[in-house]
Amino acid sequence: MVTRLIHLDVVSDLSTLAFLNMLRRFFGRRGVPKSITSDNAPTFLLGETILAECIGNLEQYKQVTPFAPWQGGFYERLVKTVKHSLYKTLKKSYPTFEEIKSTSLPRKDDCVLISNPIQPRHCWRMGRIKELVLSTDGEAREAIIILPSKRQIRRP
Repeated sequence: MVTRLIHLDVVSDLSTLAFLNMLRRFFGRRGVPKSITSDNAPTFLLGETILAECIGNLEQYKQVTPFAPWQGGFYERLVKTVKHSLYKTLKKSYPTFEEIKSTSLPRKDDCVLISNPIQPRHCWRMGRIKELVLSTDGEAREAIIILPSKRQIRRP
């Protein structure tokens, strides 16, 4: 079975430092992937050299051939779908960077889907966030979730 994932994250600018900080957040949330595929933006080109020195677990860092955007067709289509949804949702409003960053944060009483790598997706359970657990830097990195059986679990 093949699973594809696109991860969209908002950054303050297009610098290599912002890219590497975003990538660090991604690794903290999802773990280090076996491979990463990106386009040929200068941010990614410089980031690749820095990544090669910093991360030993990354097996492959692939880039599409220059001037051949059709090679990334599968993820470009997914990004297009997300952009289209964002444009329809935002309409003519222009939110600031802070507003965009805070819109997708989980909140108390949000309904969540609890993933389990052992089970197929249609068997994943639903839960409700009872409480967000803040880390030392003030970020919510864990949540206490109430299951329909009233049992509580703690998940990152």
